[in-house]
Amino acid sequence: MEKEYPKLGTLNIVLIVIVLSLPLIALMAKQLSITTNPLSSDCGDVTRELEAQDIAYAGATGSILILGRDSMIRWPHGANSPWQTNAMIKASHLLHPAAIAACFQRLVAHYQPTTTLLLLEPEDILAGSERTLTALESMRESRDYWSSSPRFVVALPFRGPRFRNGLSLWSKFEQAINAIEGFPGLEVLDLNGALVDNKGAPNADFYWPDGKTPSRDAYQAIFPNLAQTLGLKQTET
Repeated sequence: MEKEYPKLGTLNIVLIVIVLSLPLIALMAKQLSITTNPLSSDCGDVTRELEAQDIAYAGATGSILILGRDSMIRWPHGANSPWQTNAMIKASHLLHPAAIAACFQRLVAHYQPTTTLLLLEPEDILAGSERTLTALESMRESRDYWSSSPRFVVALPFRGPRFRNGLSLWSKFEQAINAIEGFPGLEVLDLNGALVDNKGAPNADFYWPDGKTPSRDAYQAIFPNLAQTLGLKQTET
């Protein structure tokens, strides 16, 4: 007589399918989070993008590292541009302060710079100043651990007329950065002085037509200050 096995009910089958599917669901959720969340700090994505940039700009080596997102990506190439200097430039939509803090070893220590400049975006202050300050604190700890970049410059974002109502937040944020303790070599750089009118207000001509996106002339205007602060040297094109 053949041995009979108990039959699985429909509910048991459904439960087994769900249990077996959990690892796949978790993986899909992680991938969706990385794709849709601009603040994702997944170092795998960051590493892959930087490896591609390292290959594309294989000749860019030096002691000055510039990190940025939209404002850096939009910076025109050519004369009077950091892209044509001795600086190593890493520009990506992934390089939010939180991601830089989480992936400091790959983003900063890997290149062994003596000077690092982080160019912030308006939302780093207007929509997430506490998160940005927390990330800077983490960068300080990572810098000490990896003994990297003795000079760390934080460049305040482009401050167009569209952000006039948030000027007090800009001021409080700058004060908060300067109040960070135990971060020797930390500097705050405000490049907006070259982009104001005779009344000291943001000059709309540099942000036409939307009042927030810097024009080619805006980049040209701030480059001398940036070059002098970082000691950038023009390279042959």
